[in-house]
Amino acid sequence: MFKLRTWKYLLNIRIFCFLILILASCGQKPQESQLPKQEPVIDEDFGAQETLEVKTIEGDHYIAIAAPLTGPYRELGNTIVEGVTLAVEEFNSTEAPDGHKIGTIIIDDGGIVSEGIARANLVTEQKALGVIGHLNSQISIEVSNIYSRSKLAEISPASTNPKLTERPNVKGYVYRTIGTDRQLGEVAADYVK
Repeated sequence: MFKLRTWKYLLNIRIFCFLILILASCGQKPQESQLPKQEPVIDEDFGAQETLEVKTIEGDHYIAIAAPLTGPYRELGNTIVEGVTLAVEEFNSTEAPDGHKIGTIIIDDGGIVSEGIARANLVTEQKALGVIGHLNSQISIEVSNIYSRSKLAEISPASTNPKLTERPNVKGYVYRTIGTDRQLGEVAADYVK
């Protein structure tokens, strides 16, 4: 009984710490002077070359993965890339009815709004089918306007700001796979009580 209670306590502590990390990562804004600036790279032959030093998966149709691969959020950005890459590889390993494969293009937004906007414009020029990303709420909110105007779906795995999906002009194009700050805040408050 004691061991089970201790195990539950440790699990609850880990969940609480994870929620705090998620909330902290979405709320902090890095100082732009500390982050490296990169010019957007427009790949004329989409998916055939390396983009921003990250090789893409070849395919018949492409989705973009947008995440910070440089700067202070690079570790979280890499987890997004790894997760999507794994899902695409699993999908491509099964035989699609039409034989088409999904390819990816990986976009580094550096965790900076201006870089995210430049990368979003790159994605729309390359005619990607959709976007998995961005990590930071501020970037996701700004680029969602670009994606929705181009009729591209954006699925953010980490943006918790409620404003991302509550605006009428992006309805039907912007989705999230994580709760909002309101939902996460309620869970954390209930846990603390």
